Amino acid sequence: MNKAILEVKNLKKIYTTRFGGNKVQALSNVTFSVDEGEYVAIMGESGSGKTTLLNILAALDKASDGEVLLDGKNIMTLKDKEPSDVIIWGSYFRTSI
Repeated sequence: MNKAILEVKNLKKIYTTRFGGNKVQALSNVTFSVDEGEYVAIMGESGSGKTTLLNILAALDKASDGEVLLDGKNIMTLKDKEPSDVIIWGSYFRTSI
């Protein structure tokens, strides 16, 4: 059995509009894992949250709720320069496919 290198658990992202304070739910309870050696594709209609998901996975944006575990470490709780390490990994991940 392969080890999960990326685990996403109950990920949510809610944006609040500037005018009117309306809430827009971009991601709702997204859960999946990527095992070592596995290839994945993120597909969906325009506006379905693909870019939002990738930005959260690369630590460029914060989720409203949920967990993103990279090699078992929750990137949602990183401090100081730690997110930059994830961004470098995310950039490599996106450009190496």
